[in-house]
Amino acid sequence: RVKPAAELVQDLAAHQMRWLVVVAAVLPGATAFVATPPTPSGFRGISGFHGISIGPHHPHRTSRRRHENENTRRRHAPPLLASPLSLEEIASKWMTTARNGVRLKNINASYVDEVVSVTLERREGEGLGLQLEELWSSAQFPSRGLVLVSGVVDDSAAAAATNADGQRIARGDSVVSVGGVDVEGLSFDATVAELATLANEPKVDVVLKRISPRAEIDVTVLNADGSPRDRFRTRAGTNLRTALLLRGYSNAELYDDATMRFDAIAQSGTNCGGEGTCGTCLVSISEGAELVCPAQRVEKNALAKQRRPPRWRWSCRLTIGYENKGGALVVTLRPQSQFQDERSKIVGV
Repeated sequence: RVKPAAELVQDLAAHQMRWLVVVAAVLPGATAFVATPPTPSGFRGISGFHGISIGPHHPHRTSRRRHENENTRRRHAPPLLASPLSLEEIASKWMTTARNGVRLKNINASYVDEVVSVTLERREGEGLGLQLEELWSSAQFPSRGLVLVSGVVDDSAAAAATNADGQRIARGDSVVSVGGVDVEGLSFDATVAELATLANEPKVDVVLKRISPRAEIDVTVLNADGSPRDRFRTRAGTNLRTALLLRGYSNAELYDDATMRFDAIAQSGTNCGGEGTCGTCLVSISEGAELVCPAQRVEKNALAKQRRPPRWRWSCRLTIGYENKGGALVVTLRPQSQFQDERSKIVGV
């Protein structure tokens, strides 16, 4: 009889084999190959093994990596993107949320979670070409785990997949969904079971989550008259007002007391203390507008009602490094202080 892969692993493990190679059919026309060294606590993974390569069968394949025949037709894809972090380091940053059974979220302030979507287009009888590795599994909840992409099979749909932004599958990605099927936070076995339901789909949309180092932004700060005030480097995701306060900027430097408050018509001399309502902490973006977040409803409506110049923003609502972009940003403090008509505007909520 054909044994389940997990049972086969246990049988072979009992013989204390140094390296274990498992071949298991998981999708029509596809073969899973696993090579795993034993560890003191046994074979790694909820099913006794830790890796899977879902891709086209190849007669010379003897391990998790594919050995190509010289005559095999390849898709001309660039090398797999590699995270600067190891799989274990990536897993450690998601482990807290993985253990709690909630959506994966990185808790390290130096890194950011990014979502990447690609479409895998496979030939008839071909697998997806994803190589998956389980870094953690729950003893209490069998279907819960942390599975990451360890690689892609050459000449496969996964190797060729690129989205409109030029993004591709990278080593260390976590698969969030495949073909609309939610697989985030599932164990290795549960993930493969869901993938098996997509055996007959020629096109499969894949959503991935990855941990990336936060981009760095060089910020140049100018006084209202254009003279240089400061220059510093910060990471993507930083709030501008908060960053300036941490660097010792006074309220007098951030707020213009002569500017009428947006949230209190015909009142000046006070501010909202960073609540994002008064509109007196204006800055002008003279370089790097693409590096800051778009204005949201409150700020956007206020700027429109007061007919502020398009480059002006509220520093308390300004996040630097939008979409984890790095580069140079130049801001001018209190630009309205140079224009009496801008200071005296009393249009408000």
